[in-house]
Amino acid sequence: MKALKELSNNQRVAIVISGIYVFWVLGMLFVANDHLLWDFKVYSSAATAYHLGLNPYHLDGSLQPHQNVASLPFMYPPLALYYYVPFAWLPSGLAIPVFSSIKFLALCGLFFVWDKIVPLQKHAPVFLMFSFFAFNAALHRDLISGNISVFEQLLLWIGIYYFIEGKIWHFGYLIVLVSTVKLLPIVFLGFLLLSDKRDKYKAVIWFLALFIFYLGLNYVLEPTLTPIYVESFVSANVNSIASNDHNAGGINNASTYEFMKALPAMLSVDFSGTVPLVLYILLAIGVTLITWQSLRPIMYSTERDHKLMLVFTLSMLVLLILPRVKDYSYILAVLPTFHIMVRNRLRDSLLVLLVLICLSARDLKAPIFSEMLVYYWDFYTLVLSGVVWGLYIREVREVGAPNNSEPESLVGLVERV
Repeated sequence: MKALKELSNNQRVAIVISGIYVFWVLGMLFVANDHLLWDFKVYSSAATAYHLGLNPYHLDGSLQPHQNVASLPFMYPPLALYYYVPFAWLPSGLAIPVFSSIKFLALCGLFFVWDKIVPLQKHAPVFLMFSFFAFNAALHRDLISGNISVFEQLLLWIGIYYFIEGKIWHFGYLIVLVSTVKLLPIVFLGFLLLSDKRDKYKAVIWFLALFIFYLGLNYVLEPTLTPIYVESFVSANVNSIASNDHNAGGINNASTYEFMKALPAMLSVDFSGTVPLVLYILLAIGVTLITWQSLRPIMYSTERDHKLMLVFTLSMLVLLILPRVKDYSYILAVLPTFHIMVRNRLRDSLLVLLVLICLSARDLKAPIFSEMLVYYWDFYTLVLSGVVWGLYIREVREVGAPNNSEPESLVGLVERV
């Protein structure tokens, strides 16, 4: 009770909103989940098909033992099926509660790791509400879809914690592990290139070799399924991974590449073919070079504040350069964004408020903006990530500027806020 009395009115409101939301989501996951958890139902259906000796990569009415609510293919390497086979052994009515319970524990673990990286106790109520609703409610999207992003983010942030602590080998093994399902997280091995450890190049070579070994192991252990999995990425079949995912853009896949593909319609110009791909590559190279140049002054610093700035800037960079960034993938941006908001709480507040007020409606009745906002809302999570990346670039340049005063420690910053 004493702790509640010490909270501000804003924090109390945040606790009430977060509490209502948590109970509502738990009710949906464990009770009214008939039209939810579609990704998990795809996973478990694929695992059941595999367990029965059938092809998990083909959508077929006979292979829907868990009543999928979405006609989506299984999109991961054959060995990733091994993670889901235990759910195929469970009765269909028990698999979802077990999965949801494990995921809720993983979510609690994620908040615990976030707090280990950045002390959040003083802002816990506000951060809790922020984490559920930020970036088009990315965390909520993961919970109701039954995706594995919370597990992915838990392992990833444990790895980042180890990276900050200088344990790059722990970091590398976790990155390889998290990349055994969705392959794209392997790009986080690039963090090692900015480490101050002497054996970082040895670590990069070892972990890339380990990842390649895993890919090859798919061919060894699943020689029949692996070619089907690879072919599905380029197939024009309506049931293939390519048809169901690679052509999906907008708010569900707000990546820079998809933004470039939408650019011709946005600008009312006619260019297609490889032009969007070239523009995407050029932009990815550009923001990567800007990030590299900006981080150089603090790249090998042993100060924890500098390491935080390093990993948060790189995390936002990853969101900007990956060709595929699903809505739930933006969970990655939650902690870096909250950190920079607290850090810069007295800066740019007027400009941010003006932007929010002026661009607060999709059907904005203003010249130029009315057309622009149609695409802005389709890619606004990407736009926000770009803004946060820009804030970090400005911050690291100021922190690393010559004759700059010693940066305030994170603990001192939190106490002062």
